[in-house]
Amino acid sequence: MVDLNLQKYPVYKISGIEWLGDIPEHWEVKKIKRITQTHKQGYYTENPYIDEGVKLARITDIDDFGNVSFENMPFVEISEKNEKSFQLKKGDFLFARSGTIGRFGLVNAL
Repeated sequence: MVDLNLQKYPVYKISGIEWLGDIPEHWEVKKIKRITQTHKQGYYTENPYIDEGVKLARITDIDDFGNVSFENMPFVEISEKNEKSFQLKKGDFLFARSGTIGRFGLVNAL
């Protein structure tokens, strides 16, 4: 979870991105495509949610601070092949390409 009582950095610089504003001096601004190792579409299913199975991450599972919460994710039935292919790992970056476009989150824990 994001700590809303974050320490301030001693020196800031202009990010060059209007909506972002100033950033800590030692940070770099990079395009996602420059730091992404792989990219894949999310897993889509029309199957109903079930009581047990594999958790399905949805855009609604990402809060306004970029945290991905596994607490309320529904369960779905999914093949072993798809489970391995779409399994989230710590450090994965998720972002919305439709619906709530621009919403993003970082998987911090599983």
